[in-house]
Amino acid sequence: MRLDECLIVRGGGVLWGVPRARVRVLARAAGTARDVYRVELGGRALAVDEVLGFSARLEVRPLGAVLRRFWSAPALGLALHDGRPVVVVDPDLPPGALVASEEPHG
Repeated sequence: MRLDECLIVRGGGVLWGVPRARVRVLARAAGTARDVYRVELGGRALAVDEVLGFSARLEVRPLGAVLRRFWSAPALGLALHDGRPVVVVDPDLPPGALVASEEPHG
């Protein structure tokens, strides 16, 4: 699968890709002790530590059976961005580690 644009973020020490077409709001979260960014996906919101930018094109490969044994979070697949592995988030089932603690605005 090819994604034309993906927002690349870091959360919990992992690089994540979020399909750009699903990002509704990207903002620094207010009132937090450290920098946290909020990525609203239209019904769900993610809290991430760092925003690295956009990738123009990612070749996304499905998670293999071996990886799925160790990686329980739903994902669209894996890709490489600047030579580093990126887990591409399923916007309809984002991983619990990234879900923001409060409801999205809007």
